[in-house]
Amino acid sequence: MRVSGCGCAKGRQLAGMLLVIAGVLIVFLCLPMQFFLIALGVVLTAAGLLLLR
Repeated sequence: MRVSGCGCAKGRQLAGMLLVIAGVLIVFLCLPMQFFLIALGVVLTAAGLLLLR
């Protein structure tokens, strides 16, 4: 039986989920706004998904 480390995986998963949620919200709330904010949302979502892998 293997026990996960010091809870780092749980914190990493939480950070990934928060990044995905923040990225998706930025993309959908800022669609009529500047391209920069949409790109930032996409980057945050991608970073969150990478953390969740």
